Amino acid sequence: MAIFVNALKSKFDIHVVKHIDLEDLSIDMTGPNHWSTIVSSNRLVARLARIPGFKWPVQKVQLRIIIQEEGKDVGQLESPFTPASVVDGASVTSSISTCTMTVFPTAHSVFADFVSELTTKPDHTFSVKGSADIVINLGLLGIHTIHGVDFISDLTLRGLNSLPDLKCTEITEVVRSSAYGVTIKALFDVNNPSQLALTLGDLQLAVWLPASDDESDRPEQFLGTVKLVDLKLMQGVNEGKVAVMVLDTTLEATQNFLKATEARTVVLKGYGSTSENAAINAGLNKLRTTVSVPVFSVPERVD
Repeated sequence: MAIFVNALKSKFDIHVVKHIDLEDLSIDMTGPNHWSTIVSSNRLVARLARIPGFKWPVQKVQLRIIIQEEGKDVGQLESPFTPASVVDGASVTSSISTCTMTVFPTAHSVFADFVSELTTKPDHTFSVKGSADIVINLGLLGIHTIHGVDFISDLTLRGLNSLPDLKCTEITEVVRSSAYGVTIKALFDVNNPSQLALTLGDLQLAVWLPASDDESDRPEQFLGTVKLVDLKLMQGVNEGKVAVMVLDTTLEATQNFLKATEARTVVLKGYGSTSENAAINAGLNKLRTTVSVPVFSVPERVD
């Protein structure tokens, strides 16, 4: 029996795991350590080498994963044992239990690039490498654990694509916050086309009037900021997200914007103070999207 088990174990080398896919990835970036995130996935699929007439007897999997961006190690995570099942003899489905991914101290800028790619692109390909401990069920020969099965694979996930189709569905309140500003509270529907579920906390974006496309050739003009409050995004359309826009009424562009008699489109951009979380702030610096703001009236100024 020992000879058979050892022979089976010898098959689990780096050549056995051919490819890894994730159907979803949850990331919580609101913890106290800006360079540690809580991650999980409901469905991980590992495609193994196919052996005619043989079904891999995998029962549980524990993973140690290093994420690579452009060939550089970004961070690592360790998922505890989770149940696994085998489909078609050579595809193992499992999950990543809730665990902490820690960014390496020397990889902060690379992690920022990783977040930026997932945020601004329709999809992003990176690499995962590491090792797995695998529990196999050999029936009458018993249950055995194979330690340290190495793997490396490219992995592609759909990204946020700069949050397309952002909609302002309702203006709930407009107040003059000071002699120099107007605060507009609104509800946004945020479309998340990615495979990611994200917990980001408060995000603050700069609000700009788009550049003119006529002969005046007017550049983009700064209006103020908008805060997306306690932002949590599931896959698909996320309705009723609270947004608080603060516009600077000392600016001529803002004064003209507030006189609009029809809905107007504004540009929302990440900038140096988008988040109190340093990792999010660095990663969302290149975010750029647009939203149409419905017509609203501004209360008269009371001196």
